[in-house]
Amino acid sequence: MNNLAFNYIATLASVINALGIVRMLVRLSEYLQRGNSLRIKFDWTYTLLTVHQFLTHVLLWWLLWGIRETSGFYFVTYLYMLMGPILLFLGTSLLTPEVVDDEIHLPELYRRVRPTYSTTLILVWLWALFTRPVFHGEVAPATSIFLLYLLGAILLRITSNRTANFALAVGYWILFTVYLSLYGGNFGGPGATPL
Repeated sequence: MNNLAFNYIATLASVINALGIVRMLVRLSEYLQRGNSLRIKFDWTYTLLTVHQFLTHVLLWWLLWGIRETSGFYFVTYLYMLMGPILLFLGTSLLTPEVVDDEIHLPELYRRVRPTYSTTLILVWLWALFTRPVFHGEVAPATSIFLLYLLGAILLRITSNRTANFALAVGYWILFTVYLSLYGGNFGGPGATPL
């Protein structure tokens, strides 16, 4: 597919992905505008996963460029391409609710959204696992990392243990660091290949 056609096709995926980034930035801005009138009960697990979610949006935007090399781009594959940004946006929406009173209790928020959020993560990592085979007909070099992410999402889904969830959030950061060190440095080159 030529770059002009890909740019047109990828616009909707980019917009959906950008909506997740914008949602996070708008919520952060709202929190900051409230200043001292907003009380926040901090939670490391929630914070680690939310910042990871933001960086995953940025990384997805970066990696979608690798799809331009596909030879057969059809409506069904286009819908498949849109599923990743849509699922990521849904997960972001769960992590960034509106503030309706003067307090945000992050441990309670995480407890409440964890089952649905982790389900969206399971679907995101399944999507990531099959993106390279769908668009390029081969297994992604980063398959083992995506499988570990998927395992982490499944474990987040089945356990509500706070220590286990914290350990899994740290594990997500380790996987992110490994992924970037192995694949994430060159726009349009090897960095775009793993997806």
